[in-house]
Formats: sequence, C-alpha cells, structure tokens
Amino acid sequence: MKIINCNIVFAENGTLPMTPYIGNARVISVLDGTLIADGNELNKGYSVLALPNTNMDFSAKRNTSFALFDVENINKSKEAFFFSDSSSQIEALAKLVKSVIDTNSDNEQFFKSAAQMLMSLVGDKIDFSSTGNEWVDMAKGYIDEKFCRPIKVEDVAEYVGLDRKYLRNLFSKHLGVSTKEYLMNVRMEKAKELLISEEISVSEIAEAVGYTDPLAFSKIFRTHVGMSPVEFRSGEQYRPKRAKEEVKVQPQKEDIKYFLL
Repeated sequence: MKIINCNIVFAENGTLPMTPYIGNARVISVLDGTLIADGNELNKGYSVLALPNTNMDFSAKRNTSFALFDVENINKSKEAFFFSDSSSQIEALAKLVKSVIDTNSDNEQFFKSAAQMLMSLVGDKIDFSSTGNEWVDMAKGYIDEKFCRPIKVEDVAEYVGLDRKYLRNLFSKHLGVSTKEYLMNVRMEKAKELLISEEISVSEIAEAVGYTDPLAFSKIFRTHVGMSPVEFRSGEQYRPKRAKEEVKVQPQKEDIKYFLL
C-alpha cells in the first residue's frame, strides 16, 4: 500500500475538479466546508474511501476544501465511509506528501509510510486487515502474532505451506511489500511504540521484537527509521508521551515527518 498522488482541492464556487481514479483507491478527507458523496454530506473531519474501479458522484458546497490521496494496493469490499477527527493532521500530511511528489521524488518507502500514516489517521473504523488472499492473510496473522520471536521468512513460508518465493510474490501483489519487509515493518513499528511508551532498555526492546542481537537490531532500526533507537527515544517530539502522567498528545504538523521516517 502506498500513496501515488496527492492534491489539496479548494472548491470556491462549488465546482469539483476531480480526475478519474480507475484502478486505484482514493481517500478524500474534508478539511473545511461540506463535501457530498453519493448523497452523503461529509463535513470537516469526515473522510470517504472510494474503492478501485468504482464510480461515485461528488459535489461540494461553496468554499469547501479537501485532501485527495490516490492509494495503490488497498483491498477493501465494504464500509466505504468512515469518520475521522484528525483533519489538521491530514492536511499537514497532504502538504508534505504533495511537496515530495512535486520534487519528482521516487522514494517508494516514503510513500508507503505516508499511506500507513494516512490510514492510522482516518482508518480507525475500517478493517484493512484482510488482503483478499487467504495465504497472505494467514501469513500476516502468523507474523502479527509471532514477530516477538526470532522467526524468519522461511518459518512463515513453512507455516502456510508455500514456497518462499511464491509467498513473496503474493505479498508484493497484495500488500506492496515483500514478506521480509512486512515482518520488518511490524517489528520496527512495535519497537517505536516501546521506545516511546516504555522505560525499558534497547536490549530488552530488541528481544521483545524478535532480535537476539541488540547491535543487529540497532543497525536495522537505523536503516529503517533513519536514526538509532536512542536518538528516536530522546526525540523532543515524544517527551510528552513518556511523561509519568498519562496524557494523550495529538501529533502536530511539525511532527508528521517523524511518522514517515
């Protein structure tokens, strides 16, 4: 799953200049005003998922603005509408993604991470866990449950009873990443959570996400995230979340970049 295009649209006179999206899913998040999608009024804070190869009627009331993301490799067959209360974060994400697209960057990892961030902001009421392929779903479930153990791709392939290369091709087709990349992404995201929310050592975190060698974990983390686990933990943007008092802090615009590393 990755973002392949992004725009911020302002419908000053109620017109809605939207390009065809045949072949890709489209996420539309209302930043201000009112968008009407197939007769449903979506106000600020609401989003809609338009599935691949489907036609939806859109119109907008005067002075409506919205972020529009084209996303590859979304497999979803129901519950197309969902609610979000993160419009300010989505707007910041859209501006960042658009700026990268405008520079003609081909940073595929960035666009995959941006798509994951988008879904974390707007997909709280949508179940994206099913890929539509039973083998991939089975392998994903195994990884999601066993990532804390030192499992390898070979173990995943053996569990589902498929050839490693064939399983890799299925993952690439349905998820846009290889089996190895998916396993690493799960581990790195969990490691980030532990670094932010838990006062435990890096060695303990390495073991908790399936690495027996803390140095190897730190090297992989730096490659994947762009900084060491210690640097990530000490980042000023995460200090409120590690405070003793339990306070939920919404990411600010300037924080968006750290979610995309």
